[in-house]
Amino acid sequence: MLNKKAGLDDWLPLVIAIIFITFLLFFLGFLGGLRASAAEAAVSESAIRKENSEILLNYLRTAVDENSVTDLIELVRVSDKGEYYEDILEKKTKDMFNEIYGKDNWQIEIKYPSSWFTDNELIYQESTAMLGISATKTYTTKILIPTSEKTTTEVLLRTAAK
Repeated sequence: MLNKKAGLDDWLPLVIAIIFITFLLFFLGFLGGLRASAAEAAVSESAIRKENSEILLNYLRTAVDENSVTDLIELVRVSDKGEYYEDILEKKTKDMFNEIYGKDNWQIEIKYPSSWFTDNELIYQESTAMLGISATKTYTTKILIPTSEKTTTEVLLRTAAK
């Protein structure tokens, strides 16, 4: 007959192994959850960038008014020619992006070739809240528009993470 102490000595390695395997499975399950959430975040970010690209393209294709065939891409090209065009571009830009993103969650930056403007860029946003947004996640989408001088004008859309 075995004594009680010998029985405990026989079961101790098995109990330790079961506890170790339990902790190991718990830890691996936790890591799997982290990987899944990282993958979901990457897919979500990709979807946001695609949506922003489509919105920026639609913005540039938007008609200036109902009676005109001119779209905003033409205003981007000629807005250096005078304040009248720049004012129309600013109004249409703010109207469209305030409706889509709200007043504080977007910024449009138009960078012209250096020979056009003294300061080379126009920045449209409804408020200055977008300037201090560096603490949160932002998404930038860029489109290049060819000009007649074989240069390009950059149109950048920056949006804040929701």
